[in-house]
Amino acid sequence: MTLRESSDFYFLAQKTRQGTRQTFSK
Repeated sequence: MTLRESSDFYFLAQKTRQGTRQTFSK
């Protein structure tokens, strides 16, 4: 995982809780 991907992932997780769950499910 690159630094940019990590930032996007964190940003997405902060944006919506459901989004976090979906991302973690992948």
